[in-house]
Amino acid sequence: SINGASKQNKPIFHTTEVSPPNVPMHELSELFLDAMERLQKVALGFAGKEEIVKSISVDHPVKIYAIGDLHFGHISADGREILELKDHILQDPYAGVIFVVDEIEGWTTKYASTSTSGTHADAQQQIEMIKELLFRPLAEKGRILAMVGDYFGHPGWINDTSTIDPWRLMAQIPEVERMEEQLKMYDAYGLQIITNGALLHLDFPNGHRQSFRVFHYPEAKSKFDAVHGLREIAITESVETRPDGLVQGHIHKAAIAKE
Repeated sequence: SINGASKQNKPIFHTTEVSPPNVPMHELSELFLDAMERLQKVALGFAGKEEIVKSISVDHPVKIYAIGDLHFGHISADGREILELKDHILQDPYAGVIFVVDEIEGWTTKYASTSTSGTHADAQQQIEMIKELLFRPLAEKGRILAMVGDYFGHPGWINDTSTIDPWRLMAQIPEVERMEEQLKMYDAYGLQIITNGALLHLDFPNGHRQSFRVFHYPEAKSKFDAVHGLREIAITESVETRPDGLVQGHIHKAAIAKE
């Protein structure tokens, strides 16, 4: 009887089988840690690089252009001048480019009266056209050193609303042929994407190394000093570790300073 079972303090129901089988907590914890390690590797595989080295094959001075804030796709952007800039770079055999974001206008409903109303191409059209007009010609000649990605600027609007990575789409130029030994040094899409604030090293044949820290936009800003943000970053590094130069976009101003 129930009363009898209660008096004997023995349960009358016993679990004899479950499906799927129970997994001990220590095994679940280990599986979780293993899964996280694998997912971290996946995330790093898609993330921009924090530091890259470019070897220069000629013993000759080079000119590096930091280009950004073209806002291609917006009515205020002059597409013909962008083409002239591309041609100017290609005419110089010793010129290279670092792209510092906002190459396209992007798309958002947040700024309806400024960005959206003045943008007459959707995000996909902007990406495809900037690739064809600018990135492909430069990439075919090996002129693009790096592209800053993963930033909240105009392409970042696309990323925020869709989780689609516009920088990887812009860097996807599969027709650009590269030597087999170079393929492993690039991401799957041909052009190297770097993080905001990444280090770019240029190694010359004579053993000289020139280093830059590249931003779209460092957080510190000033209404009067265009390089204030870069200066604030520079003073946080010791002389021994400080790069030779710091580069940024975003401010829509041409400015240079030597400390």
